[in-house]
Amino acid sequence: METARIEELIYQTLIAEPELINKLGGGEESVYHIQAPAVVKYPSIVYNVLSSVPNLHADNEVVEYSAKVRIHIITEDGEYAEVSEEVEKVMRRLRGARYDRNTYTDKKEETLILDYRVCVNAKELPTIEEISGDSGDCKCECKVKKIVTEEEIDKFFEEMESEYK
Repeated sequence: METARIEELIYQTLIAEPELINKLGGGEESVYHIQAPAVVKYPSIVYNVLSSVPNLHADNEVVEYSAKVRIHIITEDGEYAEVSEEVEKVMRRLRGARYDRNTYTDKKEETLILDYRVCVNAKELPTIEEISGDSGDCKCECKVKKIVTEEEIDKFFEEMESEYK
């Protein structure tokens, strides 16, 4: 439950940074949770909370959580330096410290993978009511967004097929 609240805080903090959003191919629409769709505008960001645990207690209540957050900066050309600088600023605001950095190259994409340890004040987290409705379904904006048409999906698979022939 707390992980969902931390994910929402991460998302809201990322999209609240205009310098970061201006460097992404599709603005706010280029920030995804867990997985990007098959067709994206570059550069894009994918974020995920790998773990979250209570870190500090007081008066039988959790005061602070410690979370591990992974951020992928996906590009076509490996030009992720400017975006990574802005991500670094955002994560510092969340009292985050980067502990790992890797790159991954696919046939069409170059990805920078950044791992952070973040300390989150429990009072900063959005409430469950803020991120869910009466049905309990998540209404947060961090869900994977459907931004592709059926034609784009068909085109993607045709390109993949021709690449592997």
